[in-house]
Amino acid sequence: MDSPSNGPGDDRAEAQAGKCPPAVSVLMPVRNAARFLGEALESLASQTFCDFEIVAVDNGSADATFDILVDWARSEPRLRPLRLGRPQLAAALNYAASVARAPLLARLDGDDIAYPGRLAAQLAAMEARPGIGLLGSAAELIDGAGRRLGELRPPQRHRDICARQRTSPALIASSTVMRANVFHRIGGYRTGLNVSEDFDLYTRMSEHCELANLDEILIGYRIHGESISARQPVRMALASVCVTAAAEARRRGVAEPFSRGTPNLRLALSLLGTSRRAAWRLVRLRSAWNLLSRWLLGLPVPAFIRRLALRLVRRAELRSLYLGWLLRTLDRDRFLQLGPVLDR
Repeated sequence: MDSPSNGPGDDRAEAQAGKCPPAVSVLMPVRNAARFLGEALESLASQTFCDFEIVAVDNGSADATFDILVDWARSEPRLRPLRLGRPQLAAALNYAASVARAPLLARLDGDDIAYPGRLAAQLAAMEARPGIGLLGSAAELIDGAGRRLGELRPPQRHRDICARQRTSPALIASSTVMRANVFHRIGGYRTGLNVSEDFDLYTRMSEHCELANLDEILIGYRIHGESISARQPVRMALASVCVTAAAEARRRGVAEPFSRGTPNLRLALSLLGTSRRAAWRLVRLRSAWNLLSRWLLGLPVPAFIRRLALRLVRRAELRSLYLGWLLRTLDRDRFLQLGPVLDR
């Protein structure tokens, strides 16, 4: 990993190191986030709860992202702008967590928004329920211009969250707050995944602590075409299969499906008792669902119509879509050449 470089806000934070640490450290991994970063930082500056720091790590940006962080740090002493030269989300988050000073670690991506009472509500909930190690919330879906698209309301109880986590994330990354001691105990983010890092982290944390979601809408979650989930749906689907298989391996007490830290699909399929043909169908289905759901959520129609369309697509299992449209856009050779995620 490249050595991190610090901005002026980091010097100010070091000068305050002798003081009591903040109650919350907000981890912000940002890469080419200049378009939305100012809104994200403004949303943190407007929090009703003030005892927090912002550890923002520029993850190899080629735009003005780091300049924006440095400019903000001149007037916002709680902001610590850092920079890594080699882009990798998990490494950026682990570095941010390693220098964070608070017992609670919150997440906010550079394109999302924290609503004013977010940190206050989550801190109160975690103080009231010490057994919770990871806490998320509901979210409002917004587009690139900040217009409301709908809502996301993930399951609230630990049991229901774990049931969802068997196949997909049950918490929204930008809404989460976690206890730093649990995060470090399980080894933080897995750096070999490159995608689906949050899904893997939440699955491992569920084996060590209680997970919960507040039913309050505490963030604005932005839907736009520049996000990783929009640009790399197949790679995310492949990684998700390996995360699911890794959880099964831990339940059995056998080796997880990773080769030198990188997901190994062949080992994952063996653990799950799934053929390559069935896995290919599953990946196409998950990829198509990801792309189609994002498209439906962005339609300029009433929210109840979007919800109805999503339910109908789920019921149809996307068969006509993923056997037709997706096969025309993702050929099998490209699937088999996705690099280390698919170890043949």
